[in-house]
Amino acid sequence: MILGLIEYEEEMVTEASLQMVTFGVNVAKTSEDEFVALLIGAGKTAALTEMLGKYGVARVIEANHEKLSDYAPVAWASIISQLIKENSPQIVMGPGSDLGNEVMAHLGAMADLPMAANCSAVTPGDPFRITRLRWGSSLLEEAVQTGDCKLMTIAPYVVEAEEASAPVAPSVQTFEPTLTEKDLLVRVIRREADEVEGITL
Repeated sequence: MILGLIEYEEEMVTEASLQMVTFGVNVAKTSEDEFVALLIGAGKTAALTEMLGKYGVARVIEANHEKLSDYAPVAWASIISQLIKENSPQIVMGPGSDLGNEVMAHLGAMADLPMAANCSAVTPGDPFRITRLRWGSSLLEEAVQTGDCKLMTIAPYVVEAEEASAPVAPSVQTFEPTLTEKDLLVRVIRREADEVEGITL
């Protein structure tokens, strides 16, 4: 299994996540594996699931918790850690965004696994080879990644988000995580729109 963390805004999957989905689906095909999308705390997910199906995702895991209605980095990392123990994926990837890098960094510390940020290429096997963008994308670093489960984020714009030639209706699996108060100490509790348009000086 290749598990992909999906970042979304309201009922839209972000462009960085769609690029990561395309990247992950391609890696899954070449390694004869399955790409599974993970939606956390999204509530009503029908529109998100349908959108993911257009990009070739055949299975979605929905993780919800009564105290988790918006972004909470440690809680999200804890949920992925629980899914790793339950499903033993070979790769967990996220978008190379602020959110994706933050969650995956917490996950790496929590699971005691190395995390590779801003990957542009992945070659599964033994050894497991990756290419990363460094120094503002002016340097390509080739490395071997270790660990039973490989954690990574996919650099933005290394692939274009491509819809599948034949959209699918993803199967949906629900997952009920166990979260502690410590997991929920940092979380978004509300969002407020700016009253002034444009840039304030």
